[in-house]
Amino acid sequence: MSTETWSPEVKPAKPTEIQQQWLMQFIQYSENDQLEEIDMLIPGEDQKVVSGLMQLGLDNWQPAVNAYSVEQIIHLIRFFTLAETKLPDCEAGDKSPVISLGKVLKSRGLRIEKDLLLWIRANSNNRFLPHGSIL
Repeated sequence: MSTETWSPEVKPAKPTEIQQQWLMQFIQYSENDQLEEIDMLIPGEDQKVVSGLMQLGLDNWQPAVNAYSVEQIIHLIRFFTLAETKLPDCEAGDKSPVISLGKVLKSRGLRIEKDLLLWIRANSNNRFLPHGSIL
């Protein structure tokens, strides 16, 4: 009888902080009207980064986008709305970055405009978007 050693598969760690280079890339995808293709533009390993970002809260997002323009935040809202449906393991429910980004806009005295609200609802199955849980 032989004994073998078992070592668990080591998975890359999901991000716990938001890298500006990633956000700028996501904004660029939206600016270039490439959001419908993000599943092809973002390689498999990098999709895990997006999956990890989907679970970060407002306390991570607020400082990460503090210097961003309203237009840049709207591009990120569009990106994360579609990432949730187009990329694996990106379902975020009430933890979606879209909700946190909407709260960042609200803290600036703005709100998600009707056109964007309708677009989000037309492109997402997440019932919490864009405002989060009622409770």
